[in-house]
Amino acid sequence: MGSPVTIKDVANRANVAISTVSRVLNGRDRVSLPTRRKVEAAIEELHFVHNPVAAAMITKRTHIVLVVVPDFINSFYSSIVQGIEATLKSHGYYAMVSSTGDEPHEDMALFRQKFDPLIDGAIIIPSGEDFLDFQQWNKPCVVVDRYIPGSGMHAVMADNFGGTYQLTQTLIDAGHRKIAMITGTTKLCVGAERLRGFRTALLDHGIAPEDRYIRCGSMYQSSGRGFFRSLMSSPDPPTAIVAGNNLICEGCLTEAKDLGVRIGEDLSLVGFDDHLMAQISIPGVTVVQAPSIIMGKLAAKRLVDLLNGHDIPEDQRELILDVKLILRDSVKVL
Repeated sequence: MGSPVTIKDVANRANVAISTVSRVLNGRDRVSLPTRRKVEAAIEELHFVHNPVAAAMITKRTHIVLVVVPDFINSFYSSIVQGIEATLKSHGYYAMVSSTGDEPHEDMALFRQKFDPLIDGAIIIPSGEDFLDFQQWNKPCVVVDRYIPGSGMHAVMADNFGGTYQLTQTLIDAGHRKIAMITGTTKLCVGAERLRGFRTALLDHGIAPEDRYIRCGSMYQSSGRGFFRSLMSSPDPPTAIVAGNNLICEGCLTEAKDLGVRIGEDLSLVGFDDHLMAQISIPGVTVVQAPSIIMGKLAAKRLVDLLNGHDIPEDQRELILDVKLILRDSVKVL
């Protein structure tokens, strides 16, 4: 029995580059029809059986992209991954998804060592300070929903500042002045930019932001529930609350039900990110909707461009996408 036929043998028989054979095998569309037919004929003549591991050893490309998310709880992250997977697949890549548990990874050296041989690049929603660890990775990387100015990393984000500004202005236009905000940590640009949008909207309308109405915790339901209760039990409770993300909003809705607080009557509530509870609750909750699937698609396209050696100008490395205000009935006009 002779040696197994390799991808290199196919390339030699078809008189094409190994990378061209790889593109044909992975179903990518950047191969002309005549060339594709030559490669397919060589595969048939040589009785070649595709072995992705062996091919990767020759081409140094696995066509696998690591996707790192903080958790698998938040539907917002799931939508981003949906967009990533669809675009990667259309370009002949596959996604391998890992969760950091919304905490910085304990040992990034070990993390990189584990994944380096398996992947061509990474798309990351960093959890926190591990952002800087990913910046040092020797793999092409794109970050989503996060950014550190001056880092030079490729990033795709929603307009966190503008979205929260719109939500706050909606409440101000309805006559509210005692407006609170519950958001996540300001160590991440998401929490910091959303809080900045909230504060700026108040100041632009002659309202002084008050620390007693600002709560910063985590981006989970527990923060929504706990801070909602503390705000509503304070001596001078707010008339409206801006929820910093979908999970915080869910926590607020759950706690409001337990406390007997009527949203849209006793208290107005708005939130960043659309979600099922905001849509089906009575009344529905006014939100700004970030284009999560599009964010994932654009991040994947940017990474594919980097993997293919495309040069991205410095001023185009950061993409900020518009959000959409969806008005429902959770805001009472005073």
